[in-house]
Amino acid sequence: MPHNDHWRAYRKQFHSAFRPRELEVLRPLILGALDQFLHCLATTPDQFSAHIRSYTSNVLSTFVYGFQQSVDTADPILTLMNANIEEFNEKVWDNVCLVDLLPISKRVPPNWPGAAFMRLGLGQRRKMDEVVQGMYDRLRAAMTEGKATSCVVTRSLEHRVSTGELSSAEEELIKRNAAVSFIAGTDTTNSALFNIFLAMSMHPEHQTRAQAELDLVTGGTRLPEFGDKPSLPFIEALVLESLRWHPPAPMGGPSSSCSRGWSVIIGNIGGMLHDPSYFENPKEFNPNRFLASQGRRREDLELLVMDVFGLGRRICPGRHLASDSIWITIAQTLSSFTVRKALDADGNEADPPVQFTAGLTSHPIPFRCHILPGDNALKSGHDEARGL
Repeated sequence: MPHNDHWRAYRKQFHSAFRPRELEVLRPLILGALDQFLHCLATTPDQFSAHIRSYTSNVLSTFVYGFQQSVDTADPILTLMNANIEEFNEKVWDNVCLVDLLPISKRVPPNWPGAAFMRLGLGQRRKMDEVVQGMYDRLRAAMTEGKATSCVVTRSLEHRVSTGELSSAEEELIKRNAAVSFIAGTDTTNSALFNIFLAMSMHPEHQTRAQAELDLVTGGTRLPEFGDKPSLPFIEALVLESLRWHPPAPMGGPSSSCSRGWSVIIGNIGGMLHDPSYFENPKEFNPNRFLASQGRRREDLELLVMDVFGLGRRICPGRHLASDSIWITIAQTLSSFTVRKALDADGNEADPPVQFTAGLTSHPIPFRCHILPGDNALKSGHDEARGL
């Protein structure tokens, strides 16, 4: 999108929805969805990948659209969205880059020979429009029936109505922004959580240290809370290292220049965070690099890792939400479970593949792991909270 008044309107609306103070409202929603996630993980640990996807969708759909989706239930719109994201990363992304490099190619008629990239892009757009409109229509129906709960979209609509500013253009802006925040937020958070599960299965020494830190703070009798974050520097280091080790979006998307006649390079986030000048042995997963003597945090390196959320004016408005949700998810998961390598047919641990997909967002290729329940008291606490 060009850097113009239209872009600035989208940006302003985005920032209003993701102000840090909004996170205080969101944290109870995260904890509610997280409780369901941990219960599902205890019940069917072999389906951890599906549980992660359902959990992140639940958090974002509740915050953006007010839907409290059960993590046990497949949603046709979310199923279409996830399939569309996979298709975009696998088939469409390279063609998007082609159109950016050769803008004239976007004028090629889709029915011409060799124009498969145009047909693919148009098909992708139609399917994504189904997701955008489907989520919005569902919320508008709930509002009409008086069943909608407060969320980003309802607050934005109510504000525009109260000021007499709800034109069709404003409504379209709200609808599109909601979909972008929902789709982008779920996919990148999924990637970050998959990375941590993969890393924990490969590095039991880091997991053991994290669990010891958690036990020291919680006494092993409760789950960690957001207020415990300053007392859990190694958990924070785990999160930072997972983002650095393999960023969810290792190549930032191409951005239009603010000045006419100039261009902007595509930010090689993955390369920056693997620069040996700043990160010794960059391919190694080592959370200790973010801790100085006596457990103090390396704030200089932390600032570099924040580049995963974008640069300058294009920095992700939802970065505070993403950081919060990833941190509490890992803290509570490691308090309740231990993640190990999967077992082969002979009962021996098998190394998982350490390979990642290509595309605008990148995920570990499908892998298996062995998830074991931790302290029984913590598991019982989940069951009691759910009335099970």
